[in-house]
Amino acid sequence: MASSAPKIGEQIEIDAKYDVYLSRQAADIAAYRRDENFELPEDLDYAALPGLSNEMKQKLQTHRPRTIGHASRIDGVTPAALTLLVVARPARQKISAKSA
Repeated sequence: MASSAPKIGEQIEIDAKYDVYLSRQAADIAAYRRDENFELPEDLDYAALPGLSNEMKQKLQTHRPRTIGHASRIDGVTPAALTLLVVARPARQKISAKSA
């Protein structure tokens, strides 16, 4: 029994060291799941989004993804392009709200 005490102590130390990383990973997974269902406006003008490459604009315009999850599964769409899509929606809503 005495030999298991050091192993338990080592495991607790390892768990404590990795807790920060595991917590961060859990937060990343939760954010991914939330963003996966993030809906994109049907009338989103991809050509007008600053920061998107011409290739991304063309792919997104062709496929017209309904959600960020759908956009992420389009071959060649980058994480940077997905971030721009997420950022574009709130900015667009603020502009619409001001003009209403």
